[in-house]
Amino acid sequence: MYPLDSYAQALSPSIYVRTMRGMKRSRSVAAYAGWEKRKEAEEAVTVNLAPEHLALWERTRGAFHGSPQARLERFEQYAHEHQGEEMAALQDAADDKLEAMLRSRDAA
Repeated sequence: MYPLDSYAQALSPSIYVRTMRGMKRSRSVAAYAGWEKRKEAEEAVTVNLAPEHLALWERTRGAFHGSPQARLERFEQYAHEHQGEEMAALQDAADDKLEAMLRSRDAA
């Protein structure tokens, strides 16, 4: 079994994974903290988007860098300039949801 840093495990237990031989560290505490910070920054942008922009944001979010506010502003400018792409993203998202609903209905 791997030695565990109980303090780190108490602070962020999700960085540990259960294996056949016990608990093993899957990431360092710093890696987990960085991941958490990136997710919070991503969420700061997502909660400020209009619902109709979410599908396009999911497609293009990797192209926008900087602070959450800067990413939001750049994305909104991009969405305004590429309205056709926004409609295509919405249609693709709707098609995906419809296919998932049909699959779940057929499975039942």
